[in-house]
Amino acid sequence: MTKPVIWIEGIIGAGKTELTKILCKEMNFEGLYEPVEENPYLKMFYEDMSKWAFPMQILLLHKRFALQKRASYSAYVDGGPEGYIVDRGLPGDRVFAKLLTQQGHIEQLDWETYELAFNIMHQSMVPPTLLLYLDVHPDEAYQRARKRARDEESPMPDDEFREYLGELEREYLLLLDEIYEQKHQWSRGMKICRIPWRNIDLDNPDPDRIQAIIDKIRKALE
Repeated sequence: MTKPVIWIEGIIGAGKTELTKILCKEMNFEGLYEPVEENPYLKMFYEDMSKWAFPMQILLLHKRFALQKRASYSAYVDGGPEGYIVDRGLPGDRVFAKLLTQQGHIEQLDWETYELAFNIMHQSMVPPTLLLYLDVHPDEAYQRARKRARDEESPMPDDEFREYLGELEREYLLLLDEIYEQKHQWSRGMKICRIPWRNIDLDNPDPDRIQAIIDKIRKALE
């Protein structure tokens, strides 16, 4: 029997990393984290999005694919953690690339190239056991993102950043609908569990709420 592999998804500032750490501690999982600090394009991207959006998304796609392959292979190894959590998977990366295309920062031909790479990667890997989506209002995600002060993640002005988070939420909800409706070959059979992650103090989360979330996840994994 293989160990479960979970993808955890949500907009910037949703609190994915915080929940990943909690689940790793409480469920004896290993977390594989989003490669934010290893992105050499990020500073240049915010200076000239149209020039750097496509190569940056291709780089991130490959890094996420590598994380997923590592989780998939490790799931067959005896001993160690009881499962693996990937902090943003390939579908989440596609949300960002799709939005950049809609905004005109990625050309249509480049988007088609991205989709080709995305689909090939999905065909050559084991899908996750479960996709977790963190339900957080964009305003709360904005406050969390500004509080942690990762300037390299979101150096855009406040109004633009708030609007961007709203657009990301819209695209993520569209993604969930597409997965529910099995519109893509890569999403067939993928299970989704939506996590109520609003109005939670990430520095001191309520133990009862955390336990309820863990119980919900364990049930979804059955």
